[in-house]
Amino acid sequence: MLEFDEVSYKYDWQHNHLYVDMVLGNTCSYSCSYCPDSLHDGSVPWHSIDNLKKFTSRVLSHYSTNLNKQFYTFNFLGGEPSLYKHLIELCDHVKNESEKYNSTSMIEFLTNGYRKEKWWRQNIHLFDQVNISHHPEFARPEHSRNVADIVAENKKRTSLMVLMPPVLWNECLNQIEIILDSKYMFYMNPKVVLDKKSNIGNLYKYTPEQLEFLRQDIRDHGYETIDIFPTKQRCQHLKLKNLIVQPDIDANFILSHDKHHFKNWYCYAGVDIIHLDHEGNIRYGGACPVSTNSNITDNKYNLPIEPVRCPVKVCYCCDDIECRKSTYVK
Repeated sequence: MLEFDEVSYKYDWQHNHLYVDMVLGNTCSYSCSYCPDSLHDGSVPWHSIDNLKKFTSRVLSHYSTNLNKQFYTFNFLGGEPSLYKHLIELCDHVKNESEKYNSTSMIEFLTNGYRKEKWWRQNIHLFDQVNISHHPEFARPEHSRNVADIVAENKKRTSLMVLMPPVLWNECLNQIEIILDSKYMFYMNPKVVLDKKSNIGNLYKYTPEQLEFLRQDIRDHGYETIDIFPTKQRCQHLKLKNLIVQPDIDANFILSHDKHHFKNWYCYAGVDIIHLDHEGNIRYGGACPVSTNSNITDNKYNLPIEPVRCPVKVCYCCDDIECRKSTYVK
């Protein structure tokens, strides 16, 4: 049985890094059956560009001044973030503001990749890393493969994850084979799907063989194509009593072992990651319910400076799961 009392970072520089999740809106080009409606139904307007600029500026000021952060990743997501009409202006603002604090910022982009290849060739310069979620209910594997090739061709960090609902398991395997026939060796992994019809955070009913498949990378390449940060951005060890029991893992590994339960652990969500949701609320982590009680429209933000004691039973967001945490105060 897998036992651990700490999720730690592999590299020292990661402690000086802030991951900024920014949901630009909840309008999406797809409506996947396993995706919560609030992530794709367009029920709220896109954030104004002025509020997003204010938010990024205040984040850089707070974390650079109070927590000595030097490295930043601004992860734009949705919905489908490529639909945001002020995307170019926002990317330019992040880069320009970072220079004021002598910090290094990377722009990461989580997309379903649906935009035409022409769009990607015209806009790939905006991003440092592109993470493509291939959704088998809607996306053509040939198109997802071609988009990933364009990203890799431009020497950007490239990853493609294939969502693997059990009901479409064999079709997903077929689509993986098509995507593997690519020009470039970008990183690929299968993605566990959570069952939105049950209590949130529960896995679909996978067979033991399927779970074993989900714990492995399909292709472990692609992150070495960019040198903004020294190495793969997020890389974790699992420790027990200060000894490494499982090196070089990610959230998918923890989820597939059903070990994403951290209630009463001390978590650095809010210190190493901050999240802006589609309603403008500023939260500690990607899907963490712990809030700063601040909104992007407020004149002042209550941004954290220390770890928080986790109040929830289940952690179901990959970014939150990969954030450093332990059962004791360090």
